Amino acid sequence: HLDTWNERRRSIAARYAEALPPVVGRLIALDGEDYVAHLAVVLVEEREAVRSRLQAAEIGTDVHYPIADHRQPLWGAMFAHVQLPVTEHAAEHVLTLPCFPELTDDEVDRVCEVLREL
Repeated sequence: HLDTWNERRRSIAARYAEALPPVVGRLIALDGEDYVAHLAVVLVEEREAVRSRLQAAEIGTDVHYPIADHRQPLWGAMFAHVQLPVTEHAAEHVLTLPCFPELTDDEVDRVCEVLREL
C-alpha cells in the first residue's frame, strides 16, 4: 500500500503546484524517487490571507515549524545573534495544504479551484 499512497500524495502535490498562481507562491517540492509528498508545503507571501481564504472555503491548512529552530524559546538568547534570513523567511511564509492518500479527486479539485482564485 505504501507505494500507492506515496504516488497519490505526489499526484496531489503536483496538482497544487500547477494550480497555485506564481504571484501567490510556490510549492516547496523535492524531486527524485525518494520524494513522497508527505506534506504539501507552499511558500506564500501573504500566508494569513491565503490561509483565511482557504478556511473560508472549509479547507484545512496547517503551519509546520512557524518558529525557526534558532528562535525557539528553548534556546533563550543563545542564538540571538544568529541571522538566518532564508530560514526566518520560510518560517513566516510556509503553509501546509491537505495532502493525504484518502483525499478525493473532488476535494483536490476544490483546493485547486480556491488556489486559482487567489
